[in-house]
Amino acid sequence: MSSPISDPADSQQEQTRTPWREQPRWLRRVTYAASTLLLVVVGFAVAAVVVVRLPLPQTDGTMHLSGLIDEVKVARNEQGVPQIYADNTDDLFFAQGFVQAQDRFWQMDVGRHLASGRLSELFGASTLKSDELVRAMGWRRVAEKEYALLAPETRDYLAAFADGVNAYLSDHSPTTMSVEYTVLGLSGLDYEPTDWTPVDSLAWLKALAWNLRSNMDEEIDRANLEPRLTQTQLGELFPEHPVANQPIMNWPPLLALPTQPSQGQLLGRTPQTRRMTQAKPATEREPLVSDQAVPTGHDLEAIPSLFGRGEGIGSNSFVVSGRNTDTGKPYLENDPHLTATQPGVWYQVGLHCTTVSATCPFEVSGFTMAGFPGVMIGQNQDIAWSLTNMRADVTDLYLEKIE
Repeated sequence: MSSPISDPADSQQEQTRTPWREQPRWLRRVTYAASTLLLVVVGFAVAAVVVVRLPLPQTDGTMHLSGLIDEVKVARNEQGVPQIYADNTDDLFFAQGFVQAQDRFWQMDVGRHLASGRLSELFGASTLKSDELVRAMGWRRVAEKEYALLAPETRDYLAAFADGVNAYLSDHSPTTMSVEYTVLGLSGLDYEPTDWTPVDSLAWLKALAWNLRSNMDEEIDRANLEPRLTQTQLGELFPEHPVANQPIMNWPPLLALPTQPSQGQLLGRTPQTRRMTQAKPATEREPLVSDQAVPTGHDLEAIPSLFGRGEGIGSNSFVVSGRNTDTGKPYLENDPHLTATQPGVWYQVGLHCTTVSATCPFEVSGFTMAGFPGVMIGQNQDIAWSLTNMRADVTDLYLEKIE
């Protein structure tokens, strides 16, 4: 039986090793500090992962929700895009509201606060000016009036969507819905989201219309420049473009445009801006309009943009004939020029009735906006459709004299 042979060098090294307590004090302090810092960093990292992942939606398994009539199936692809299958429209839009709230409720909540003039409830005094302007314009008041004018069927869709959103809210606290609520809580805000309503969805459209307005900035610029420039100079800055020079489509014979277009057939000059060019000479006009144009423009900038700003806002749409495609089928192209944001402006979804019928007619897929039911841009089993900003004269400015 053999015994292990020890190396004299190893024995000498063990004998000369300095115990930890006998190490220099500075070395021990540095080691303790580094270890503590490492533990703190690891702790924060773990906490951050938990906080960020906590609001992630459940995308598999079975959920039991009060409010559904029948079973609903939601299938998500590898990008998380939901395809919803239901036996009736109530369940279809209920499920759409639920999954949108799962994915985008923070975005939805901020949008309805903006459109209702209530941003300061979330962000304090920094957004007070925006709330004042939005309430003065009455976006939510308009949405409330519009809701009363909708067809009963449309109101049912909006109500079912709202019920789905609220089913999600009833089972989640703010910190489990979005990490942004956690951040707001750290700032001292004690906030609990209120139930979603159909008017919240309609008010969101007012914010969309505001962001896609096309002529207000031009009117402010012209009002500011008019006292300083001649009509010739204004014409160079805001030129008239006859629509006949660049027709978007071939006009039918009965609608053919005249060779010399009239004043009403000019592009690039809205009716309001044309009226301004016919105003009195600068020496005869009161300076009030010009004086108020610049501060008005600055005030309106206080309203946050959800979809983008500036002349680049717009869209393109065109159709390629099947004679020019590889499949022989026509292609519809649509390019909304909206700001790239995170989360994005659009929300992709599919709405499918298990059996398409008169009472459940939906077999559609495409894009909507967070907070709004249905599909705005998409396709069904027969057609595809898109949206294009028409750049119409949709805003008018009034100078109110208060005595």
